[in-house]
Amino acid sequence: MRTGFVTLVSLVMLGGCVEEEARPSAPAPVVRPSSVQAPRAAIQPARASATHVSESARVEPTWDDAAALRTLAESCERGVNRDCWLLGVAYELHGEPRASVLYRQACREGARGCVEAARTHPEQAAQHLALGCRHGAGPACRAWAALEDLPDSDRAEARTLGCRAGWLEACEARLPGCGGSAAVCVRRAEEALARGDRAAATRLSLLVCDGEHTTGCDVWARASMNEDAAAAEVALERACRAEDPAGCRALAGLGDDEHRALFGRIAAALERR
Repeated sequence: MRTGFVTLVSLVMLGGCVEEEARPSAPAPVVRPSSVQAPRAAIQPARASATHVSESARVEPTWDDAAALRTLAESCERGVNRDCWLLGVAYELHGEPRASVLYRQACREGARGCVEAARTHPEQAAQHLALGCRHGAGPACRAWAALEDLPDSDRAEARTLGCRAGWLEACEARLPGCGGSAAVCVRRAEEALARGDRAAATRLSLLVCDGEHTTGCDVWARASMNEDAAAAEVALERACRAEDPAGCRALAGLGDDEHRALFGRIAAALERR
């Protein structure tokens, strides 16, 4: 209920506030929750083993928990722009206009939440989406390419970078060893994994989970988790950072409660777009 959320927001925002408009030349002001005395009702999802991906694990976060809001606000104040974005999601879900300021801050200062920044600041959509895309966010590339009146050179850049970051429909160039584009590599890797050929799945997906691509990192992690869990987790982190909800969901099936809660929240934020 929005009235209850406003009460929580007022607690989180004690000691400072977010201004509605930030000057482009200066960092956007952030929340200052130092005086918060909210209840410590921590998010406590069930534990999962850190040695495998639980594909069915779904950590559904709450977006109106005072302790969780306070943690996000404190982290945002320390400059963790990912958490500024997540705090913005919580605000938007409850109709708080401060969300748009947090989205813009997260995008401009950390290239996080640029899709939301573009949506809530449509007059600067191209600027925000280009920033997110150039920092490896596949959904930002897709949205950037879809803008009307975009120069052909920008649209081509968005598609090229988007393919590398998981936008399979944008993949056109042939890659050596794939038998086609990066999208073909991912499809063939998925098919190999489905029939139990992990060696083929690993080989194919690794071609598109390298220093340039994150497109195949989710498949590569699932194919190699049993053999190299640490490397698989790194691959999932790369996929998640590219704003692939599947990679984030897989990460939410690993680690301790705090880890699960964080990546479950990120996945949920991406899935609501």
